[in-house]
Formats: sequence, C-alpha cells, structure tokens
Amino acid sequence: MDIIGDRHYRTTPGEQITFSVGEQNQVGNVTISAASAASHSLPLSISGGSHQTIAITVGYTQNDGGSAVIEVSSNQNGNDSSRVRQIVGFGFRDAIFTID
Repeated sequence: MDIIGDRHYRTTPGEQITFSVGEQNQVGNVTISAASAASHSLPLSISGGSHQTIAITVGYTQNDGGSAVIEVSSNQNGNDSSRVRQIVGFGFRDAIFTID
C-alpha cells in the first residue's frame, strides 16, 4: 500500500487492507461502509487492487472535543492513521477513504 494523498492509497491485487479504530475520545459508535464488504463494523479487511471508496462514520457522545483515530494497514507493506475530529455541535462526522 502506497499513500498517494490524504486518505488515498494505491494497492495491488491480492493485498488486504484493514481499517480499525485506534485512540478514541468521547466516541460512541464507529461504522464503516464499503461496496465490497457486507460488514458495517471495525475492524474490516477489504481486497486491494481496484478503485473503492470507503466511508467511515464516527458518532460522538458530547458536543465538543471528540475524535477517533482510524488505522489503515496492509498485509504486504505500509500503514497509515487518520484522526477524525469532531466539529463543535455536530454529533457525527464522516471520513472518506479511497483505495486504487
């Protein structure tokens, strides 16, 4: 897995990319949506080598100060993390990840 931009990764056929939740602050629920996967919970592994958009929604328990770190790792090479910070007054936030 190569990082080619913010939350954008290049993968190879057969590579498994796993999304999981790391550090959390005031987080109630984290869900994931990917066309190639039936599960909506983390951790979730998907196959690389094709274009996919993965949406992760973080639900917060307070009005301010929430965050969750999404860990992205490959079974072959590379890993990354991305913090999804709460916007004041919003109870949830989406993060979009792209695999190519």
